[in-house]
Amino acid sequence: EKYLFGAFLFFSILLPGVFFGHFYQKQSQIIHQKLRVVGVGPVFVSVVRVAVMSLVLCFFGFFLYFTGLLLTKYGTYNLVYRDAGIFGKLILFCVAAAGLFHGIYGIAKSKKLGTIASLWLVLFSFFLSVPSLRLRFC
Repeated sequence: EKYLFGAFLFFSILLPGVFFGHFYQKQSQIIHQKLRVVGVGPVFVSVVRVAVMSLVLCFFGFFLYFTGLLLTKYGTYNLVYRDAGIFGKLILFCVAAAGLFHGIYGIAKSKKLGTIASLWLVLFSFFLSVPSLRLRFC
């Protein structure tokens, strides 16, 4: 049960990354050019994008972890361990996932291509994380 909940948590944290394509639309590029005129550079814009994506991913991760804790404590399920270091690990994973999505969308140069690449990444990682599916594809 714990492994499947961990795989579900992993998948649920990565899934919202498919919807971050709106940060990379044409209107966003026009705003980016206007910010560059004012003096805000591309590094700062990238840091803000990764920070916003990380906050969204952390929200989903913490919500699901606390849901797992409640189901473990009050239900008959044994889904998660109580771990004091999980918050740092979740934050680090969410920042890394946000950086990965920023890289994918930045390389793709279009919202549609970046969304498709992100969806393939999420689905591929999900298939690799579930043991019964891994045997069929590897």
